[in-house]
Amino acid sequence: MAKKDPKTAARAVAYVVKQLENAQELAGLTARALLDAAQQAAQRRPTPQAPMAAAGFSVDNEAIRGPTGQLAEVVMGSEFGSLAFRQFGSRHSGGSWLFPTIETPPATVTREQEDWIDEVLSNG
Repeated sequence: MAKKDPKTAARAVAYVVKQLENAQELAGLTARALLDAAQQAAQRRPTPQAPMAAAGFSVDNEAIRGPTGQLAEVVMGSEFGSLAFRQFGSRHSGGSWLFPTIETPPATVTREQEDWIDEVLSNG
């Protein structure tokens, strides 16, 4: 078992702080996990276009990037419905697959974050 003295504790805290200050890896992991969860939710077809719309998203470093152009319009319709186009279902503000996933991340996302933090702590 490691010594439990103030110097060891200070080094451990300094290591963790250094790792968390450069937490882009954690942000990227979180973005990928959220997008995976949202794409899985879209596969349950809350709207007919959801799987196609979700496939247009990607992760760039630590950000989720959405499609542009006409596919972006399909994304909006599949996520929020439409008053003008019935194929998207009725208009609603809560989202169908992307926003609910981001607002309330599933346990798999939290677990991946916790695993990353545990790895950082165990390597200190």
